[in-house]
Order: sequence, then C-alpha cells, then structure tokens
Amino acid sequence: MTPTVGQIVHYVSYGTPGGEYTSQCRAAIITEINGQGADEAWRVGLAVLNPEGMYFSRDAPYHDGTQTPGSPNCLTPEYHGQPYRYCSCGWMEASYAGGTWHWPERTPTREQPIVVNIQVASDANHADIGHQVVEAIKEYERRRGGPQPA
Repeated sequence: MTPTVGQIVHYVSYGTPGGEYTSQCRAAIITEINGQGADEAWRVGLAVLNPEGMYFSRDAPYHDGTQTPGSPNCLTPEYHGQPYRYCSCGWMEASYAGGTWHWPERTPTREQPIVVNIQVASDANHADIGHQVVEAIKEYERRRGGPQPA
C-alpha cells in the first residue's frame, strides 16, 4: 500500500534508556512523503500524537515488524530468540523498531455480526422488515450486555 498525506498510521516511540518509558505505538498522521529509501522502505514525515504532547518526525522509515536478519557467519545462531532478543551479528527479534512507522493493525468492530434473515421483500412487508432489524439489534445489545434500544 502506498502512503499518502493525511493517512493515520502508527509511529513506534523509542522509549527511554532507563526504562521510565517503554517503546509504544502512537497514533500519527502522515504530513509528507519522502519516497522510498535505499532499503525500499517508505520514508514519511509524521505528526505523532502522544499523551504528553506532539512530536514531529521529518523522515521516519517504514518497518513491518519482522525480525532483522543477522550475518550468515554468526557464531551463535542457536541463541537467536532464546534467550536473547539481539545478537552481535545484527540479528534482532521480530518487533516494531523504535523511530519507525507501520500500518495500524486491523481490529474487528463487532464480536459477532448482526444477522437478519429476511425471506422476501415487498412493498407490503417493509414495516415488518424494519421490525425484524430493530429486534435483531436489541438481541445483539442483550448478548453484549449494553444499553437496550427503545
């Protein structure tokens, strides 16, 4: 997918060296497109929305969250991922890197869809169809434990 100005994405904060703040995904808006870098990753300018204020990044690279491969000549590849998260050969476990952006993860908007089985639609039964839809929404709200529609 090609990024465009105005799209909402996630920016990954660096966190602090002392661990007071951990690396977190933050909402961000693309403010400029800088093109693709030598590594073929899209580089964009971002306005990052933090609980403490806004942060602006002029050249954040895209990162898909996959692991970073290390040198093929690594002396200890058996330790990649267990127990270590990083290796001196350059290998890094799968996670979003600080200072990068990625597309937001998809989340379902409903636990279960509202289903209304309507046999045949005709001018004579439009009121009945509306009643069936209202009853299906009420049943959904009852299952969910939310407010009951009037």
